[in-house]
Amino acid sequence: MKKFLPYILLPICVVILSRNNPFFWDTTYHSILGQWFYENGTHGFILPLELDAGHPPFFGYYLSCIWKLFGKTLTVSHLAILPFALGIYWQMFRLIHRYIPKEYAELTALFIAFEPTLLAQCSLVSYELVYVFFYLLGLNAIIRKQKIIISLSLIGLILINSRGLFAIGALFITQLIIDYKENKTSGNPKIVKFANFIPFIFPIALGIGWYSYHYMQSSWWFLSPSEAYHGQRKILGLGGILRNVVIIIWRCLDFGRIGLWILLLISIYRTYIKKIYLDNNFQRLLIYCSVPLIVFSLAFIPFSNPIGHRYYLVFYLLFVPFVIYSFTSAYQGKLKYILISAVGVLLLSGHFWLYPPGIAMGWDSTLAHIPYFELRKAMINHIKKENIPFNTIGTVFPNKNTLKETDLVADTNRFSNLNLKKNQYVLQSSIMNDFSDAELNELNEKWILVQEYKKSGIYMRLYHKR
Repeated sequence: MKKFLPYILLPICVVILSRNNPFFWDTTYHSILGQWFYENGTHGFILPLELDAGHPPFFGYYLSCIWKLFGKTLTVSHLAILPFALGIYWQMFRLIHRYIPKEYAELTALFIAFEPTLLAQCSLVSYELVYVFFYLLGLNAIIRKQKIIISLSLIGLILINSRGLFAIGALFITQLIIDYKENKTSGNPKIVKFANFIPFIFPIALGIGWYSYHYMQSSWWFLSPSEAYHGQRKILGLGGILRNVVIIIWRCLDFGRIGLWILLLISIYRTYIKKIYLDNNFQRLLIYCSVPLIVFSLAFIPFSNPIGHRYYLVFYLLFVPFVIYSFTSAYQGKLKYILISAVGVLLLSGHFWLYPPGIAMGWDSTLAHIPYFELRKAMINHIKKENIPFNTIGTVFPNKNTLKETDLVADTNRFSNLNLKKNQYVLQSSIMNDFSDAELNELNEKWILVQEYKKSGIYMRLYHKR
């Protein structure tokens, strides 16, 4: 525990420094749910159609309870996710010290703290941290054969998000492979140990119960009839599936991770030519990171729902110790420390990656988005000072929500949807991925730039129609 304490300073600092940042990107949805529960109570946990994406809404309910206890503020909201952020670091710390040699464990734990998507999610009021925490809790419980904790972790996954079903599937397959390997090593003819799967029974039954209840109350359970969510669950054709495959590969290489793959492939090649046996720890770490990667990808590929970096946060975290462990057999002496340090530099570099205009970025998965909040505040102050009506300004995600929904203030002003033919003004920023190249060209060539704020490669611009 004494060794662990220094590593929690980074997430604590990130959460505290971000405490006044508004809800951002997809987290705004949970602000809306939280405020609905805050104002209306539970009503059986079935949301109005326009808010119901089909996920269990319990994170929104959790936020509403926290607000009722401590006040509905941004600071309280950010602090509400801190226990889960610390829980993730603790679970990774335990796993690292189980598999990584003692002399490299401290560095490995330190550099995982730099992981771009993890730190970015720590700066947000993100339910993704809850999801990842319960997955890692379940994985460590499987490793340590703690059946009650396995069951509790699976219940958490079921209640937090529909992707919890995929996470339970990944943990189930992980348990299956571990059983098979252990039985094969011991000469046991049984493929699996049924007793190890008893913890899965109640959580799966709970999940079936929840989705059955949702169906009985709303007459649907997967494909929402709401226009806001209907397009996210469509089955894709071959072209769309291939596009999703490319996106997943990009997600796995983005924000410095391409360097980790290169180092891993070189290490595996060196062990192959040196004819070094890949030991049980290497195989275990390979199972832990590859199973969620494969299961999640198979679950996401067929559907039209945009695939975000954060969907693979479990894989990112488990991939790092796997890469570092591959160095222990392939290299000798100080070279191991140099390569491990290179991993830390690559992960840290992910917070400084900026793509040129026209290439969409996962802004909720890197701390590069942080200057946006200061620029947004300055622009909103300018708009109010100039008495420009919000409804005359067109913009796109993630700046389409009311200030009440993003900033938790009593201000229901909302920008209009982007329509260059109808909008008098347009608010555009480098963190907005939904502007097409044609729209950006038209703004630059045919509209007047009336105000701009810039910082650290991020800009916020207000245009007026000529």
